[in-house]
Amino acid sequence: MVKEDVLIFAAVFGVMGLTGLAVLLKSGRPLTVRAVTANMLFSGLMGMGNCMVFWGFREQLGISVWTPIGVAVLIGLSGLKALDALDWMLSFLVRIKKND
Repeated sequence: MVKEDVLIFAAVFGVMGLTGLAVLLKSGRPLTVRAVTANMLFSGLMGMGNCMVFWGFREQLGISVWTPIGVAVLIGLSGLKALDALDWMLSFLVRIKKND
């Protein structure tokens, strides 16, 4: 089980790194090695963190394995800032819990 979780987090890190590159390309800023590396690392770590937050509540809320992954990718593609993403995630979890 732990090995599968690590593989999922590694996959989320990779996909989120690519979304960081997409956001950089969309912004029109110059592509330097430093900018590409920084955006990919930041987005990968943020996506992995977002996925880990949802992962802890996955069994309690009865949500699918794909939900934390999908939410992390949507947050990365939409370009939300870290605090906005955290606020969005927490309010999403509260709404799910209230519906139970």
